[in-house]
Amino acid sequence: MSNLFHSFARDEDGAVTVDWLLLVATVVALSVLVIPPILLSAGDLGTKVAAAIAALDFDW
Repeated sequence: MSNLFHSFARDEDGAVTVDWLLLVATVVALSVLVIPPILLSAGDLGTKVAAAIAALDFDW
């Protein structure tokens, strides 16, 4: 029984899974924090560009 416990304690097969879980969680958290401000800014910029284009006077 003691040998089984020591073998389980030294086993590192699940360590890679934990690393990937933390990496994916970090990417998701950063995406949730970063993407909304970018989308809001892009929408405002698009509105300003559309207004500037509409204000141009073309003499064709």
